[in-house]
Amino acid sequence: MKTYELRNVGVLRKTKEEIRLSIHYVFLQSSYWLSACAVNGFASYYLAAKGFGEGQIGLILAAINILLLISQPFVAQFADQSVRIRIKHIMAASMGMAVFLAGGMLLIPRGSLLFIPIYLLLLVLISMNGGLLTTLSSEHITRGTRLNYGLARGIGSVSFASMSILTGILTKRSGPNITMAAFMVIASIFIVAVLRFQSPEKTRIQQKDTPSLNLTSFVKGHPRFMLTVFATFLMFLSNNMVSTYFFQIIERVGGDSTSFGKAVAVAAYIELLSMAVYPAIKRYLGSHAQVMKLAAVAIFIKTLLILHAGSVGAIYRAQTLQFFGFGLYIPAQVYYVSSIISQHDQAKGQMFLGFSGTLAAVFSCLVGGYLFEHIGIYATIMLTSVLSLVGIFMLFFCVEKDAMEKR
Repeated sequence: MKTYELRNVGVLRKTKEEIRLSIHYVFLQSSYWLSACAVNGFASYYLAAKGFGEGQIGLILAAINILLLISQPFVAQFADQSVRIRIKHIMAASMGMAVFLAGGMLLIPRGSLLFIPIYLLLLVLISMNGGLLTTLSSEHITRGTRLNYGLARGIGSVSFASMSILTGILTKRSGPNITMAAFMVIASIFIVAVLRFQSPEKTRIQQKDTPSLNLTSFVKGHPRFMLTVFATFLMFLSNNMVSTYFFQIIERVGGDSTSFGKAVAVAAYIELLSMAVYPAIKRYLGSHAQVMKLAAVAIFIKTLLILHAGSVGAIYRAQTLQFFGFGLYIPAQVYYVSSIISQHDQAKGQMFLGFSGTLAAVFSCLVGGYLFEHIGIYATIMLTSVLSLVGIFMLFFCVEKDAMEKR
C-alpha cells in the first residue's frame, strides 16, 4: 500500500501562514470542545436530571451512536467527493442546526413527543462535527503543511476539561438547562470561526492522484486497514462501558456532578501534556502505529483501575494514565490514517477509524445497559475487558507495515 509522507509533525521553521493556520485551528478545537462538553459531555447527567433511568439512558445514547453509524459514512463520502461544498461548510450548517435544536430543548418539556427525537438529532449533529474537525486538519497534513494536530487537540481537551468543571458547578446551581444555553453561545462563535478557516482547493488535490473512492471500493481496497478498525472496536469496548456510565460509577464511590467534572478535567489536562510532546514520543517509538499500541495498553489498564477504584481519589489517580492512553492515541490515529490513506479519501479513512469507537459505544449502550442492571458494573466491565484484550492483540498484528516505517 502506498505511504503518504508526513512533514507536519515537527514544529520548527514554520512559515507565517502555517503559524496563522495553526492558531486558527487551535481556536476551532477549543471552541468545538467547549460546546460539545456542555451537551454531549453531560448527556447522562442531563437525562438523569430529566427523570430517565439507567436503562433508558443507555438506549438513548445507543440510538445516538446508531444514527452516527448510519449517517457518518455518507457524510464522509460526500465530503471527499464534493468540490464546491467543503468540509467547513458542512460543519457550519450542521452546527447551525444544532444551535436551533438546543433552543428548542429549552422550550420542550420532558413529556413531549418531540423531546427524544430533537435530543437525538442534536447530539448526532454535535458528535459528527468532531470527526469532520479532524478531517479539516488532515486536508492540510497530507499536503505537507506543518499543522500540529496533537497540540491543537490537546488544547481542545483542556477546553473540554475547563468546561466540565464550570458546567459541573453551574448545573449544581442552575439545573440541567444551563447546558443548552451555554452550547448555543459557544457554538455560534464556532460557526463564525469555521467559516473563516482556510481550506485547500479540492480541484488541485484531485489532479495529483486517483479519484476519490466510493465506500464499497474503499473497504475492498484497504483490507488490512479495516481489520485495524475492527481491532480498535474490540479494544474500545470496556473503555466505552466505563465512559458511558462514568457519572454513575463516580456516584457509587461517593462523588457527585462536581466530582464528575473534576475527574474529566484531570484526564483532559493530562492529555494536553502528552499531545504537546507527541512528536518526541513518536520519534522515540519509531512510528505512529507503535504509539497506537502503547496507547491501547494504557487505555486498558486505566479501565481496570477505574473499575477497582474504591474512592473518588482513586478514580482521579487512574485518570492520570490518560497521558499514555487517549492523550497519545488520538493524535496517533489521525497521523496514522494520514500516512496510509490517499489525500482525497481522508474523510472516509478518518471516519472509519473513528467509526470503531462509535460502534463500541453502541455496544456499550445497548448491551451494557442491560448487563449493568442485571449483573452489576463489575461483571459487565470484566466481561467486555476480555473482548478488549483480544482487540489489543489483533491491533498489534494488523496495523499497516507502511505506517511503521521510521520517518
